[in-house]
Amino acid sequence: MMMDTVASRSRSTYNARRLATIAGTGLAAGLALGVATLGGVLAAQVSSAKRRPMVDPRTAPEVGGSGGTDSATRIKFALLGDSLAISVGAHKVEDSLGGRIGQGIVNAGYKVDVTSVAVANSRTSDVRIQVSRALITSEDDPYDVALIVVGSLDSTSWGSISEISRAMLRAVSSLRSGGVQVVVATAPDLGAVRCVGAPLRTLWSWRSRKIAAAQAAAAEDAGATVINLAEELGPLFRADPGTICPDGFHPSPDGYRLIAERLIPAIRSACERSTKSRA
Repeated sequence: MMMDTVASRSRSTYNARRLATIAGTGLAAGLALGVATLGGVLAAQVSSAKRRPMVDPRTAPEVGGSGGTDSATRIKFALLGDSLAISVGAHKVEDSLGGRIGQGIVNAGYKVDVTSVAVANSRTSDVRIQVSRALITSEDDPYDVALIVVGSLDSTSWGSISEISRAMLRAVSSLRSGGVQVVVATAPDLGAVRCVGAPLRTLWSWRSRKIAAAQAAAAEDAGATVINLAEELGPLFRADPGTICPDGFHPSPDGYRLIAERLIPAIRSACERSTKSRA
């Protein structure tokens, strides 16, 4: 009788272990299938996004020139960065980020000279070249204030976030060493774009927020004033389709208005610091 009981227990233990093994194998297979399916969906979405027509960067308005009265204190302002910096999606200077910020500086009582060295499709690592160009070409007449707007392309690719952070630190440090007051607008929240859907949009949103946080920390460490676009304007862009231009990716003129309105107070403060440092 005792032998029968032991045998019965052994069979029960064996059956339980077998069921657990089968269940574990099934779960692993299910997870693997799910991951493979998700990967296939993401790959298809990335391929579709690459084929989607985007606004030609050459249609962006050329930003540059002077404004304000000759008797006012002069501010030499530089714009660096990517497609947002050159305002792809806007078609008039007055609707562009540089045009709106330049007007905001004039409205604060300054005379402004605006120069853009931004380049469409730039990553954070590319800003270093723009910084070098700005500093070299202004040795005899240095810039007072610079705005860096970059991060969208970093968010749609898979470069190292630590390298993005180091690139931002170097760019801001170089400008600050040249006596330039710096304002940084981080990567925007790509969860607001309309050109792709979930799950790719969700992934882009997560990555853009991670990049924005890394850029913000590095820029602040180097002495810049930071506006985290992902945190501060992400909800507005998500809620209002009118903030995105017809290509579903770049801001519309109204989107640039919102960005400029958030940046102008920081730019004006930078102008004040620059003016005081001359005294």
